[in-house]
Amino acid sequence: MAKISINVSDEKLDKTIAGIEDPSEVLKAIGALMTQRVQRSFRTKKRGSHVWEPRGVPNVAGIISDFNKGQNPKARRFSTAGLMIDTTRLRGSIEPSVSGNSVTIGTNVPYARKLQEGIASTVSLTFAGRQKLRQWYRGQSKRKRKEFGKEMGWLFRKTSITVTPSARPFLTIEDQDVKEVMKLVKERVINVSK
Repeated sequence: MAKISINVSDEKLDKTIAGIEDPSEVLKAIGALMTQRVQRSFRTKKRGSHVWEPRGVPNVAGIISDFNKGQNPKARRFSTAGLMIDTTRLRGSIEPSVSGNSVTIGTNVPYARKLQEGIASTVSLTFAGRQKLRQWYRGQSKRKRKEFGKEMGWLFRKTSITVTPSARPFLTIEDQDVKEVMKLVKERVINVSK
């Protein structure tokens, strides 16, 4: 399983932490702060000044996934709402790891890098998925079948497609993060030295 992460490091910060006898508590606090800030980006749909592009509608990869699971497509597949929070698995997987004098924030969710960097992947409609597609399609109104046919009728002819999401970086260190981390470290160092 691929792991994607960022290492919270800054020359000034590294020197300050190196001067603390037991930096593990400070590093854990930095990890918690950064994890919170990264997870917040899933609600705000941006990280720093990088605003995430809305997802394409319909969400073809999601629709294919639903059909492959034997489910009808979820209503959110036809909406721009819920960007990067389809199941909350990715957001919930962001966690810190302290080792020595450093803290790393990351995730081990296999698809994280594809979303972070906008990497293409191939999505295939299984035989069972194709059967569910036909069943679902027959149950739609004439108007819905016509709309779906225009947007995604090609699903009846193709078994797989390549999907390239827009890059939506969430594991980054922003200027404001550095300021907040330095503020936290100063507060902790003052409390430790008292």
